[in-house]
Amino acid sequence: MVKTAELIKETITVTQSGQWGPKVGNEYYGLNDPLTATDFKAGGTYDVLINQGKPTPKYPSGKKYICQIVGSIETKGQVGTPVYPFQSQGTTSSGRGQGMEKTIDVAKDAYWDKKNMDMRLGGLFHDAAQITASLVAVQGLTVVDALKTFDEVLTGVIASRERLG
Repeated sequence: MVKTAELIKETITVTQSGQWGPKVGNEYYGLNDPLTATDFKAGGTYDVLINQGKPTPKYPSGKKYICQIVGSIETKGQVGTPVYPFQSQGTTSSGRGQGMEKTIDVAKDAYWDKKNMDMRLGGLFHDAAQITASLVAVQGLTVVDALKTFDEVLTGVIASRERLG
């Protein structure tokens, strides 16, 4: 005879939603298909059906797995908004700002869209600088002329990129 898993209804408040699933208190809950971490948001309270795994040294009473969301009781933000921790890279000569941690609550797609755009712009600046350096070497431009040329080349490179899509 096959033993079926007993599902337990539980009300949870998610403190963080990350790649390992929702964190409730100090414990990460596992997710059964088709649920994903984006189905939960930090600060949200949910009625869920859970299945408890076998006891392990890390989880003496067994790890909890969410099988189904029965309902959402409270929402304080956007559904599916994971939290991405970032560490500040900026420092000053006085050392201020060093090691400051920021938690930025952004949607995953918006985060990667911004990162991709920053990388594209960096590439365009690099291309414009290389073209300007070549012109300086060949034509022997002054610093003022080189800066004007860089501005013109950068504008042209950006316009070309926009035309290409």
